[in-house]
Amino acid sequence: MIKKVASIMLAAALSLGTFGVLAGCGEVISGEIDETKSQLYVGNYDGGVGTQWLYDAADRFEEMFATTEFEPGTGKVGVEVHVTPDKRNFHGDSLLNNMASSENQIFFTERASYETYATSGALVDLSDIVNEPLTAFGEEESIADKLDDTMIDYLTLNGGIYTLPHYRLLAGIQYNVDLFEYYGFYFAEDGDFVRPGSTDAEDPRSAGPDGKDGTADDGLPATYDQFFELCGYMVERGVTPFIWTGENKAQYTGLLYWALYADYEGRENLMPNFSFDGTTVDDIVTGFDDNGDPVLTSAEITPQNGYNLYQQVGRYYALSFLERILDGGYADGSSASLTFSHLNAQTEFVARWHDGRTDANLSSSERPIAMLLDGNWWYNEADLNVTEGFGEAVNVFGESAAKENRRFAIMPLPKVSEDLIGTPYTLVEQYPSSVLISAYTTSDPNILALAKLFVQFCCTDQELQYFTAETGIPKSYNYDMPQELLDEMTYYGQNVWTYNSTGEVVLPYSSSELYRNNVSSLWYAYDWEAIVGTSTYSYPVDALRNGISARDYFLGMAVSQSDWNNSYSGSFQ
Repeated sequence: MIKKVASIMLAAALSLGTFGVLAGCGEVISGEIDETKSQLYVGNYDGGVGTQWLYDAADRFEEMFATTEFEPGTGKVGVEVHVTPDKRNFHGDSLLNNMASSENQIFFTERASYETYATSGALVDLSDIVNEPLTAFGEEESIADKLDDTMIDYLTLNGGIYTLPHYRLLAGIQYNVDLFEYYGFYFAEDGDFVRPGSTDAEDPRSAGPDGKDGTADDGLPATYDQFFELCGYMVERGVTPFIWTGENKAQYTGLLYWALYADYEGRENLMPNFSFDGTTVDDIVTGFDDNGDPVLTSAEITPQNGYNLYQQVGRYYALSFLERILDGGYADGSSASLTFSHLNAQTEFVARWHDGRTDANLSSSERPIAMLLDGNWWYNEADLNVTEGFGEAVNVFGESAAKENRRFAIMPLPKVSEDLIGTPYTLVEQYPSSVLISAYTTSDPNILALAKLFVQFCCTDQELQYFTAETGIPKSYNYDMPQELLDEMTYYGQNVWTYNSTGEVVLPYSSSELYRNNVSSLWYAYDWEAIVGTSTYSYPVDALRNGISARDYFLGMAVSQSDWNNSYSGSFQ
């Protein structure tokens, strides 16, 4: 019966060409309670991914279990799901501090330190539902079957599993496909630029960084040198290559250099940052030769000598890439403003130019923007209201500039040198996100069972697919997307799914005690602190703007054995 209902709902959503079409009680106004039904309360971190997907999932859950009795003997039939969105309190340490006073049984959240949460006594062990086949929903697989072994190892703590992963956030360079096509910002097979407005058939494009013809990256810069050749050409054509938030510059430029670092190192050399399991990395910089090239050595990375990773050559190349952006003047001037928010940057990116037209109100210094530093959540964030992002674009250019009518994409990153063309595009998952059940509000075994059922429901293939179809964001599970749902998605959402499926996605998790105890500093850290001369810098972008070279900054990032021990020895002695 459950499988039949879900299939009917899938058909209904497709026939209407949208998602979240089944009106229900997911979006319940506080105080409106149907006493004839069981009540389930769900909190959601209302960040860039938003909450509409959860309202819609709640509607489908209510529909599926409309005739089910969850609290025997009470006369209640069916369930009413109350969704509460909150960006300030349902996030990181704030959620843990507020959980005891919250009525919610379930939370979807971001940046919740697993070790801290799991050992707090605030969470319910989910091991039973993780390993139980989802037969109640017509599936033979369990949730565990959909998770990578790396994730299972990380989540298994003291014999229990206390959270499950939520969405997969990927970051890097976002680019305006329509603008690239209009101006001809692609490389031809002969190394020159294609004719503006030409198609691949009319003016064959180069193979791009993957080295293969006929793939999504054809014509895009294959190497760092090609990338900056393109940036120079953009300036010649009156286009500003980059924009990013100045208010959150450390975080958003950090997204870039972590993405570049990951892509250069690849899975094998990046994973020791999380596992510290004795894997040998062969690219530790010991200095630079007379030609300015890095001199490399190898090291087996363990908890005792993890400091070596701060001198992996991929970090140097990432810093040098950012240095070339800044030295070339390739970033919009507003990116240096401390009051210029990420929403402002998104607005300028989508609303200065559309379909060959520029906003008539732009000043002489404001040019169309080709690329944005952001994550795959930006496309939802930029559609939040009518005065920012796509809302502003519609105000300027009309409905043709709306989100669903535009073409944007994640740019597969160029390679450091030609000999690396064809190596896999490696991405690293950003901002750990999770779903959890509160122990404070589930002492009633019937309510606990209901909460667990909803979590299982959200992990079914169809709900994973619905989530991706509606938000354009992958879930951090292994599942396929039916073509009929992909066809309903935006160009950007389809592009994100392509690279989530074909790229090498590294999950920044391991069972290492050192890593579990220090996730905030070993992974979720964009400071890349360095000491150069007598000055300490927290953020590379500030130092590079002040004339510090990428090489000097990189060397200043070196961590000594004694400093490493002072910070982390409690986790490996």
